[in-house]
Amino acid sequence: MSQLTYSLTKQSRLAGKRRVEPTQGSLEQLTKSDLLLAIERGEFTLAYQPQVSLMNGKIVGVEALLRWNSPSFGQVNPGKFIRLAEANGAIERLDLWVLKAAILAARGWEAKGLPRVRLSINFSARELVVPDFVANVAEILAETGVEPEQIELELTETYLIGDDRATLSSLKRLKALGLSLALDDFGTGYASLQYLKQFPFDTLKIDRAFVAQVDINSSTALFALSILELAAKLKIRTVAEGVETAGELAWFGQQGGDIIQGYLFAQPLPETELEQWLAAERILSLPQPKLIKWERMMTRKFPPHLTDGKTDALPKTGMLPYPNGRDGFPSRSTAKKFVTWLRQGVTTLVC
Repeated sequence: MSQLTYSLTKQSRLAGKRRVEPTQGSLEQLTKSDLLLAIERGEFTLAYQPQVSLMNGKIVGVEALLRWNSPSFGQVNPGKFIRLAEANGAIERLDLWVLKAAILAARGWEAKGLPRVRLSINFSARELVVPDFVANVAEILAETGVEPEQIELELTETYLIGDDRATLSSLKRLKALGLSLALDDFGTGYASLQYLKQFPFDTLKIDRAFVAQVDINSSTALFALSILELAAKLKIRTVAEGVETAGELAWFGQQGGDIIQGYLFAQPLPETELEQWLAAERILSLPQPKLIKWERMMTRKFPPHLTDGKTDALPKTGMLPYPNGRDGFPSRSTAKKFVTWLRQGVTTLVC
């Protein structure tokens, strides 16, 4: 199912064009009680941005994004009120409200017979050191009856700070509940590789900085490709955030990306509109991959980067997507998707 993002820059970009910005002074005057009262009054809502598989163009997940329509301030920038909630201590209640509201929405979609999708929900990394946070999450899961495997919790990389032992303990307990974990805005912090080594993440969300113009900017492409290859070796799925052009879509498809999210397919949608999209089974039209024809003797080995040197027979001819892999073969991440078919003697692959 889907995901909620506390990256301040991303929340600001996704929040929409029409917004009344409170002054800095008025924001600072809001207290924890003010935000808790706003929750009770129903001033917070969720929007959902679809995530699309690069294998078939189908919606496989949605990210839940928090919105605040204040009677006093209008549509408030999420970055502003989330920062404030973290500062005054209201963030835990806000995070738990989001978790429960998003799960209840997803249960409603399931009751209506809509396709099941992964629900991704952002929460503040500060919660990982709150003693009863994991217990509160477990209580919500039990209360709503949702299958934990449908839920993915996102942490923004730049906010993974503090006591590493307490953080690791909380993440392991969340994993033990059956939840998936995603590292958001990957590549923008100071300890990306350290986090991957230490913490049990299932998904890397590639920051927009490594997505924008990836098809025409060689430096961006180099970094993005490195992230994809790292994720493939660690068996972690990837989500390219902020895909806005056909060229960016094509690049990630050719290079073995798993999922994309961005305005090219959909902006964040109100719940009712998302339900319509799910009911209609909206599909993103994927570009046809570049193809290269290859010929090999039946007894020749697969290239080492495909099979780690194991000997397997190849069909005489075949067609494979060609994402600039070495030696005229696909990159490892793309090739893995086709090895099984090749071993079965399939000579033409259509994707």
